[in-house]
Amino acid sequence: NLAVAAGAWVFALWSYIAVLRNLNPLLEYDGYYLLMDALERPNLRGKSLGWIATGLWPTLRRHGSLRGHRFELLYALGAIVYIGIVSAYALFIYHYTAEGWVARVVPPADAPHYGRLFAACVGGLALFRLCNDIWTERSRILAHAAHKG
Repeated sequence: NLAVAAGAWVFALWSYIAVLRNLNPLLEYDGYYLLMDALERPNLRGKSLGWIATGLWPTLRRHGSLRGHRFELLYALGAIVYIGIVSAYALFIYHYTAEGWVARVVPPADAPHYGRLFAACVGGLALFRLCNDIWTERSRILAHAAHKG
């Protein structure tokens, strides 16, 4: 039966996507813990975002070397690139799934603009979350330093 085959194919596709998402080291799922164990860097995300918040600018101002902070910098840049990829994916999904539906409600020429707005909102929310995580790590580091000193 064609419907059963199509359903099985969709189920398999979503299962593969779930596995790939689970292996993404930028999300705190299995891939993140595999990377953290492989690099022997506990709390990789927190330390990376904390260093970006508190150590990047002083290092750049002193013309210091970023060599010792390669993982932190790559992890933070990876998070930003990932946000761009997710935003582009949201635009792609909107274009191929919802744009036709939206074009029935709004003028058809305006439907692509709603897709861009949707992708911008997805990216903006992800960027807001990243900035919030960076700010939280910064606050934690500064509070810990004040408590020590």
